Amino acid sequence: MKMIKYILTTLSLLLVFGACSDDNKQIYDPNNVKPGQLAGIKASYVLDPAESGNVAETFKWSAMDMGYQAAVSYTLEMDIVGNNFANVQELATGNILTADITVAKLNAAMIKLQQIYGFDDATEQSVEFRVKGTITTISPLFQPIYTNVITSKVTPYSAEIEYPKVWVIGDYCGWDHANSQFLFAFAGGTTYEGWIFFDNKAANGFKVTGAAGWDNGNWGLNSQTPSAEANSITLWNDGGSGNISCYSKNYYKFSFDTSTEILTKLSSMNTLGIIGDGANGWGDNDDIPFVFDTQKQVFVATVVLKDGAIKFRGDHDWNGINLGQKAGAETGILANGGDNISVVAGTYKITLNLNNSAEMTYKIEK
Repeated sequence: MKMIKYILTTLSLLLVFGACSDDNKQIYDPNNVKPGQLAGIKASYVLDPAESGNVAETFKWSAMDMGYQAAVSYTLEMDIVGNNFANVQELATGNILTADITVAKLNAAMIKLQQIYGFDDATEQSVEFRVKGTITTISPLFQPIYTNVITSKVTPYSAEIEYPKVWVIGDYCGWDHANSQFLFAFAGGTTYEGWIFFDNKAANGFKVTGAAGWDNGNWGLNSQTPSAEANSITLWNDGGSGNISCYSKNYYKFSFDTSTEILTKLSSMNTLGIIGDGANGWGDNDDIPFVFDTQKQVFVATVVLKDGAIKFRGDHDWNGINLGQKAGAETGILANGGDNISVVAGTYKITLNLNNSAEMTYKIEK
């Protein structure tokens, strides 16, 4: 009899605790959700690189009511007006109701959008902001909710970075450091790289210097005679070093390591062109040539395009330099052998920056 009584008592306790557990269970109901509100901001921002560390705006929003006591993660988002946040740039995220966004952070987001949409440098753009709320503990069943959208105008500044560099000086620039082109240390360290336009004068000779003069690195040939179009040469840092004259094409991409003093030819060509049914066609001689901006060291062309696709190639040849959109990367990033780039009819300025092997980029600006 005592055993039966003990079992009944235990069962009763389990039922009581089970009932309490069911009563406390928190159930998400989308009908009970109330989105927060993003507070007003300035009507326009003109971003100044001299103020890059300053706060451009303190964004504030109210908490989102998920219908029960939930831990909510908030993300401040922005995009160009009229694109339905198709290319969201995330400015801040976390369990926060306010975010101090610096001039540099806002400008970096604008530069990313420029790479996607192709608007001109340092031009005013209409942008929109919103805040996304998510409950990560029940994703993916939970659909994010959003605050109101606020529109403003932002004028970014150019995000060109001043990388460490070495000078490539030669007959092509009149042996004048003021007119020379450069190799850049994009990753820091002692390795420099970039494209040099020799304008058919590479064979007339050039050298590498570490400054705009001859007293801080003066790299040229010792007594060796490199073979024509040599893949690499060990240079000699001395005032008596000889000119490098074993190359004869228009364009060369060189890498130079100041620690090993090895100059490496990464690539070379005589022309770079635009090819595709969005341009003149895919034929062997349909390439529209680029010119080289020697100040910015980028390839530039102003072209009339048609609805279709384009790519970029060197010397009318698919087997060498064959550049297209990098698969899986954001719009504006190139890769050798990359995908066709879709274009719509219009007149465009196309700019390629191929100096940094780790991030070759293109811009198509209407």
